[in-house]
Amino acid sequence: MAILFYEKKKREIYLVALVAILILAFFFLWFKVFRNKEEEIPTIEPNFLERKEEKIKIDFKEIENQILYELEFFSPIFPFQENFGRKDPFVPYVDLSTTSTSTLPEE
Repeated sequence: MAILFYEKKKREIYLVALVAILILAFFFLWFKVFRNKEEEIPTIEPNFLERKEEKIKIDFKEIENQILYELEFFSPIFPFQENFGRKDPFVPYVDLSTTSTSTLPEE
């Protein structure tokens, strides 16, 4: 009789798992397939072809403003006069001022 009891319990567990999977599949189909068909994507009509050409008007009085004539240029920037950096920047830098070569903390 104990064997029948375990088989019945197994069937109940499988039945509950099957129902849960079916419910999850139903919700997935509902939110991904059926619900998207009900919502319509709004479309915007292209009305840029109906616009008239607008001419650009430049106000030359603003260019002749006195404030613009009072502006000063920056002083020129000259290249460096001395050498800087290393000859080969890809060679690892070794600091000779430290005497310890261990990377472990000292105790």
